[in-house]
Amino acid sequence: MKKILIIVVCIVSLSLTFYLGKISKNIATVDNFATSLADFKLDIQHLEKELAKNGIKVRDGRTFNSEEAFVKAEALLKKGELVTAGLYFNNGISQTPGDWEKIHRYQQNIVKYCQQLIINDEYEIAFNLLNDMDAFMRSQALHISVSDIDKLQLVLNNIAQLRQLVVDKINSASLHEDNATVTALVKQAELFINKAKLEPVQSDFTLYYLTSADSIISQLVLSAPQKIVKSQVTKLSKQLKQAKQEIANRQSEVVWNEIEEAYAKLKENKNTRAKKINEAKLKVKQLIKLQKSLIEKKEEIQSIETTDKPSRELLKIIDKLKQVKIELKQESIKTKINEATKNIKGLTTFRQFLAGKMNRILSMAFLEKVQIRVQEVNNSIVKWQKIQSHRYEQWAINRITKFYDDYSYELGINSDEDKMYHGVVTLLGNIDIRYLSSPAQTAYNEVFQKFYVELHDNQKIPLSAKITLMKKKTLSDF
Repeated sequence: MKKILIIVVCIVSLSLTFYLGKISKNIATVDNFATSLADFKLDIQHLEKELAKNGIKVRDGRTFNSEEAFVKAEALLKKGELVTAGLYFNNGISQTPGDWEKIHRYQQNIVKYCQQLIINDEYEIAFNLLNDMDAFMRSQALHISVSDIDKLQLVLNNIAQLRQLVVDKINSASLHEDNATVTALVKQAELFINKAKLEPVQSDFTLYYLTSADSIISQLVLSAPQKIVKSQVTKLSKQLKQAKQEIANRQSEVVWNEIEEAYAKLKENKNTRAKKINEAKLKVKQLIKLQKSLIEKKEEIQSIETTDKPSRELLKIIDKLKQVKIELKQESIKTKINEATKNIKGLTTFRQFLAGKMNRILSMAFLEKVQIRVQEVNNSIVKWQKIQSHRYEQWAINRITKFYDDYSYELGINSDEDKMYHGVVTLLGNIDIRYLSSPAQTAYNEVFQKFYVELHDNQKIPLSAKITLMKKKTLSDF
């Protein structure tokens, strides 16, 4: 076909030469030549149209083959050389602007290429290429004939459908990727939760693992699609809550055991002190009884013996009495152990210990146990403080009574002011009335005033000063 067209071009060229020859021979026939030249122009235009139908274009005496450009473009497109193929397609289309067959052929090649991209999961490239094709096809409405507009609309619809398919693929791929991400995060969170449960009670990593799991859950809530993540987050949150509770119970149980161990030791110390005091009191009674028996025996032997030299038996009894006296003094000291003060001190220290441990109690059940133990300790402290106050007051009343009994005879006209002064200082001076109840304070003040008024004026101020500055007995002494 191409050879035939070339022959036709040659014939046209010969015809043109023939007409020029005629003109040179007979200038008189100019009018006839003009008419012939117009006919020739119409023939040329008709010939160009026929050549264009076969992919051949004549421009400025040169022949351009759009078919060759398309063939080259399609070959390059099969190799994946999209950019270069596009140049050839543009070349082929530009040779015959508005040629629907060429435009449609270009569009079909690109659509086919996009379909292959979709198969290869290269959705982004396909989407962008279809967008470009849509824009190109819309621009061709300016060049194609009116009869081809409906065809163009149909092609645009097909492009839109294929583009929607790509969008669905992209969304599906994104959803799959989100699912994979969620799955990975869920596994990581579960791993952290399990590691936290396996850590020793005092491990610093426990809090790290729990915090990390909590952070992942927050990340899932904020970043992942709700439909995907809702059930996973609910499950994870439940697992994390259970893990925290288990760890809290385990840690709290360890702390509670430490508290119970310390409390048992506190009670043991208290019982040991009480036992020692009771043993010492019993020992004192036994020693007093033995001392009395030895004294009676000593007096009996002394009454029998007539010589000034004591017998061996008497010396033995005297030596035994000395030993009993020493033991009695030692055991008496043991009975004076300040049990109340030691118990209050121990309980107060234990209460401080409890306050420090409560910060580590994370379980409500164990926290309630600790609070009950704190209340027990407070009640015990109050009990011993009352015992202490009662002992102090009993001691003070005994001193007040003794002072009054010993010095009441000094009241009156023949009173010995110096002796009363000494008695007040000795028996009343070390009483701190702040620790006394109202009745005891009244008794103290009445006795003090009764003797105070009997003193010389030059004795009163020094006595007040001396008593004020004297070292007082404190509750801790009882």
